[in-house]
Amino acid sequence: MRVPAQWHPTVLNLLRQGFVTAPYDLKAASKFAELWQDRKEAGVVKDLLENDGATRVELKADCMIVATALASGVDRIISHDVGLKKFAGSSVEVRELPSAEEQIVLIDP
Repeated sequence: MRVPAQWHPTVLNLLRQGFVTAPYDLKAASKFAELWQDRKEAGVVKDLLENDGATRVELKADCMIVATALASGVDRIISHDVGLKKFAGSSVEVRELPSAEEQIVLIDP
């Protein structure tokens, strides 16, 4: 995230208050392996690489995010990332971030 380093603790605390911030653990790693194989066999990985300009690194990160969400039992991911949404498919809902007007504005104390 493009947040100055001095704001990281504040932003992380705000995120923890309003969202599930699940760890990437063994359960998520197992889900990752299953999900990656499924998406490769379904042609999703190839499609995103060839048609959407995604990199393998980006797809691996997207897979880790979706796998963590599934392993944690959450019902949605909040993100503006179109590639993540395509990678997730129907396995977990990916909702758009609220508009800037709807977001809380952080003011430097």
